Parts: sequence; structure tokens; C-alpha cells
Amino acid sequence: ASGRSKPGRSKPGRSKPGRSKASGSKGAKTRQARPKATNADLEPHLGELEEPAREAVVRLEGMAGHTPQALVAVADQLGLSEEDLRKLHKRGMFKLRMAYGKARSAAEGG
Repeated sequence: ASGRSKPGRSKPGRSKPGRSKASGSKGAKTRQARPKATNADLEPHLGELEEPAREAVVRLEGMAGHTPQALVAVADQLGLSEEDLRKLHKRGMFKLRMAYGKARSAAEGG
């Protein structure tokens, strides 16, 4: 055996029959859509964040008594590039949503 596969057999990049990516379903359970978390819902979970992410979220989103500020101004105040601030904000918001979801599931008994 030379270790080569025969022509016509599973070629890289070919999908299996019956597996369409356009179907839109990943086979997951269908859940009832829930309303998106508001800043008021997320604010109690700010303690979950490390200080730089907390500052980014609080200033950009206008939480914890702050008024929402422009990205450029906050980046300047914190001494970060706009791109670094965007990433920090995005990660912080993700962590807040996860903490909120976890707390909501626990409260619902799930």
C-alpha cells in the first residue's frame, strides 16, 4: 500500500450529501426568545469585571452614574488606543451578559 487515496474518494473541502449550511438550524433545542438585557439588568454584575474592562464599559455605556461618553474621549482618558478600548469594551459586555444570563437561569431554577 502506497498510502495514497484512490481518486473520487473524500476530497478535502467537499461536504457530505444532505448537509446544507444554508438550512439555518444547528440542531439545537428551540428556545423561546428572551428580551435582550438592558444596561440596568447588567449593572449589578459590574463587580464581575476587572478594573480596565469595568471602566471601559461604565464610561462607554453610561452605567454606574456616568453619562455615556464618546469612544475617542474615553480612549484618551484611559490612555488606550481606540482599537484596544473597543476590544476591552466588547469583552466586558460579553462577560456582563454571561453573568446576567447565569444569574437569570439560577433564578428561574435552570
